[in-house]
Amino acid sequence: GFAHLGSYRSMKDYSARRILQIQRNGLRLALLNYTYGTNGIRVPQGTVVNLIKARTIAEDLAAARKLKPDAIIVLYHYGGEYLRKPDKYQIKWTDFALEHGADIVLGGHPHVLQPFEVRTVRDRYDDVKDRLIVCSLGNFVSNQQRRFTDGGMAFHFDLVKNPDDESPQRVRFENVRYDPVWVYVDRTGPRRQYYVLPVEEYLANDRDIKLPESAFVRMKRFHDDTSTHLAPSRKAVAPPAPDR
Repeated sequence: GFAHLGSYRSMKDYSARRILQIQRNGLRLALLNYTYGTNGIRVPQGTVVNLIKARTIAEDLAAARKLKPDAIIVLYHYGGEYLRKPDKYQIKWTDFALEHGADIVLGGHPHVLQPFEVRTVRDRYDDVKDRLIVCSLGNFVSNQQRRFTDGGMAFHFDLVKNPDDESPQRVRFENVRYDPVWVYVDRTGPRRQYYVLPVEEYLANDRDIKLPESAFVRMKRFHDDTSTHLAPSRKAVAPPAPDR
């Protein structure tokens, strides 16, 4: 029942679903998804996986723009593993997507959290708009327990339709924030149990599960590392846009 994109059973499937369109609460969104590679796994003949290629991305974004959505979202699987800041490859392809009309870039693959921002960008169509950039969401569910890799974030933002139909800024970003989540691996039973814990709710004693002291110390360290690296959670990173 999940809508998905970026991989396709056939060229016919690819042609039909090349751009994922979603309509919610009066907003029309277009989504595109690309990966740097497949971890060395051969793509079966006849199927399609969207790789990060300039021509493909440019053509897709041009086609998405013609659909006149309220926002275009590009998802990337990219970047060096375990780097806490975006590398040159991420910066290159993030900027490429924004230049070609993307409004939002959401990324993963580094396995650690990276800073996010709202940035004002002029694209190739001469539209000056605020764009939302999240280069790495970290790990959500994983077996990686080293420092910085043992958690991630549930990222939140509201899209608010701009009442000014003449403005290129069709939506505004409001309530941009995140909730840090931490992976606890319980090895006390016959099988490992994995829990994704909303850290701040746990710290507020709003969770039934009780961590061993050693796990609590590591979760608290993840929370402190994250707050230092990204700024405290539940805080907007950009002021509300002025009415236009």
